[in-house]
Amino acid sequence: MEWWATVIIVVASNIVIGAVSICATRMQMKHSHKQWLRELKSAPLLALKSELAMIATKYENLLTAYANLFDSRIPVDTAGESLVQHSKELETYAQGGEWRHTLFMIYDLDIKSNVNEIIHDYQTSAATIISTESIESKNIGDLDNAKNVSLRNKSRMEQVQLMIDNKLGEL
Repeated sequence: MEWWATVIIVVASNIVIGAVSICATRMQMKHSHKQWLRELKSAPLLALKSELAMIATKYENLLTAYANLFDSRIPVDTAGESLVQHSKELETYAQGGEWRHTLFMIYDLDIKSNVNEIIHDYQTSAATIISTESIESKNIGDLDNAKNVSLRNKSRMEQVQLMIDNKLGEL
C-alpha cells in the first residue's frame, strides 16, 4: 500500500471517529439538559407533596388536642395548653411555612388554587377551634365540623397529589 493511501485511511478514520464523538457528545448534552429541566420542574412538585402532608399532620395534632378537651382523664388546663400550642404551630406554619416558597415555584394554577383552598380551610377551622368561646364551652359541634374539614381536605389533598403525579408523569 502506498504511503498516501495510509495517510488517507488514517485521516478518514480520525474524521469518522471525531464526527461520531461529536454526535455522541451532543446527544448526551441534549439528554442531560432534558434531565436537568425535568429535575428542576419536579423538585417543587415533590416538595409541595411533602408540605401538604406536613400541614395535614399539624392540623390532625390540633384536632387531637381539641378532642382532649372532652376527655375527662386529661386535665382541662393541660388540654387547653396543648390546644394553644398546636394552634400556634399550625398558624405559624400556615403563615410562613416552607410551603409558601414552594408554591411560588409551581406553575400550574389549578394546583396553586387547590392548595390555597386547603390551607385557607385549615386556617378557618383552626381559628374556630381556638376561639375563646370554643375552649370554654367545649362545643362538640366545633369538633365535628373540624373533623369534616379534615375529611374534606384529605380528599382535596388526594386530588392535588394526583394532579402533581400527573404533572410529574408529563415531565
